[in-house]
Amino acid sequence: MKIFLLGATGYIGGDLLYLLNKTHPEYEITVLVRDQDKAAIIAAEYPRVKIALGDNNSADVIAEEVVKADLIYHAANSADDVSSVQSISHALRKFSTDKSIHYIHTSGTGLLTHDAGPSQPRHGKIYNDITDIDDITSFPSAADHRNVDEIVLDLATAEPERIKTAIVCPAVIYGTGRGLVKRSSLAVPFIAADVLKRGAGITPEGEWVWGNVHVEDLSRLTLSLMEIAATTNAASSTALWGKDAYYFVEAGESDWADIVRQVVHEAHEAGLIQSEEVKYLNKTDAVEQGGPVYAYFFTNSRSRGSRARELLDWEPVQVGIEGTIREAVMAEASKLGML
Repeated sequence: MKIFLLGATGYIGGDLLYLLNKTHPEYEITVLVRDQDKAAIIAAEYPRVKIALGDNNSADVIAEEVVKADLIYHAANSADDVSSVQSISHALRKFSTDKSIHYIHTSGTGLLTHDAGPSQPRHGKIYNDITDIDDITSFPSAADHRNVDEIVLDLATAEPERIKTAIVCPAVIYGTGRGLVKRSSLAVPFIAADVLKRGAGITPEGEWVWGNVHVEDLSRLTLSLMEIAATTNAASSTALWGKDAYYFVEAGESDWADIVRQVVHEAHEAGLIQSEEVKYLNKTDAVEQGGPVYAYFFTNSRSRGSRARELLDWEPVQVGIEGTIREAVMAEASKLGML
């Protein structure tokens, strides 16, 4: 199988490339890389992997590689990058062939934050990616990631017998990746660095809940889809691919306040801060003191990934998010020169 992979030097795509290289050396993989320095890193570790130089705005390069591939995988800011997803869609529609081609698109459960705050109509709802699929595929365009998801959904209905799509939506991703360039996630390292810099934690008032999943469990799910795509007899399932093929990827849920408290505890236990002080703030004060990222901690995104569990026999096997917090704290402390 020939795979065109966007995001090989990123956190998600880098971990998947590691797993692909380890488990399927027979796959022919081409990766999109933006510069020669990163291309050299990939080539040194994975000599069988081909390099296509370009970025998400390199429409001609993307189109050229799309038409060669049996499967396209996108995790390079894919949830919000309209340009690259349009390039993939246009190429798949324009260069028609007799063979089936698969597109696995990485989005995210940020979609579910829409109207999900206290007193809002979607507050408290846990979305099941099978039983709630009609609701999931009809969010307004203003919802996070929705404008890009719509491009993929339109593609799914254009030629469903030839173009087979899946939208993989991880919740908060955690854990150390196995990629070559970017190996750390966003949320927990951000909180850890902020706690270490200010010597205390700040956390939202109230209960704000998101699902989460280890990066290695996410890669296993994506690999399962790729393996199915490589098996001709199994590749035509309408449950696996197409307009309803949303895969929420979660191993459980956490309240952001619990995460902050544990970060503070681990930092204090390691002697990196002087106390276990946590300040509970409203949204305005949290953003003012901690920056705009803190606005996201005042959202809910609750999901249940039944599709992968039922159709792929997938279950999370890695340690829960709580078991990775000390490692994240120590990693950020090292970056800050505190060790």
